[in-house]
Amino acid sequence: MRNSLAFLVIGLFSICLNAQAIVANPQNGGGEGGELILMNGNSTYNQWNIDNYYGSLRFFHSGTVFSNFSPSGDLSLAKNLIINGNLGLGTGVPTHRLDVIGGVKADYLSLSNENTIRKSGFGFGIHSERGFLFRQSWTADIGDYVEINNLNAVGGGTRADYVLRISGRDGFQFMPRNIEAMRITKDGDIGIGTSSPDSKLTVKGNIHAEEIKVDLSVPAPDYVFKEGYDLMSLKETQKFIKINGHLPKIPSAKEMEENGVELGVMNMKLLEKIEELVLYTLEQYKEIEFLKKQLKKIDELDIKLNILLENNEK
Repeated sequence: MRNSLAFLVIGLFSICLNAQAIVANPQNGGGEGGELILMNGNSTYNQWNIDNYYGSLRFFHSGTVFSNFSPSGDLSLAKNLIINGNLGLGTGVPTHRLDVIGGVKADYLSLSNENTIRKSGFGFGIHSERGFLFRQSWTADIGDYVEINNLNAVGGGTRADYVLRISGRDGFQFMPRNIEAMRITKDGDIGIGTSSPDSKLTVKGNIHAEEIKVDLSVPAPDYVFKEGYDLMSLKETQKFIKINGHLPKIPSAKEMEENGVELGVMNMKLLEKIEELVLYTLEQYKEIEFLKKQLKKIDELDIKLNILLENNEK
């Protein structure tokens, strides 16, 4: 590095000799060594200084230090370092714009092909034959969003290939092969097979589960067995069915097709009908027991009558 800087100084010295002017100042005392001033014909403009400051080689302009090369080998730059070729760290033969042999540590790493804010581009990408792409971007219809893509070829994929996307408008989306499989909206609703969930969980398709537990939003129908429950007679039930075409307190087929079925509510309605059936059965049991007793009495009277008739014949 020192050799490179020495050649740089010699090169600048040769150029300045041929072009404008060079002023050499002796040591100023203290820690300051010699100073070399490079200027054009007008000494008040475009003046550069090179000096030895406490053993460090400095380049500065108009009193501002732009680079400092310390005796320990550290190089500090006050402005941007522009390199048109390849830069190698840990290697003398870099083959890429940045070629690093060894580890890299950084508080923040941003790789992007964007030159202005809010343009479509990627923030960080890794790919070979198939790979990974993470990017933060913006479009007029969606707004700001973050994507995680699965690239389908060397050099990048298309928007149709993204797997995950998070945006303020659409929330969290899981879309393999551009088919939305799941969405979590900004309100916390989850949609599976649908992009517009209207409940905490909306599923368009079949659900296979070992067990489903439903918290009740309506009371269990034990009130059917309480005294004073208004149980329709079988005759009234028959009349209702004939007029409406469905059981009392049960929605019609048309209503269920249009509005769907709430499992918790419907299960309680069906349980209510089962308990009512039990009451009807108990009433019928009482009637059957009464009729059996009456039939037994008739049988007993018939036997007695037959005995009397036989005695009269004798």
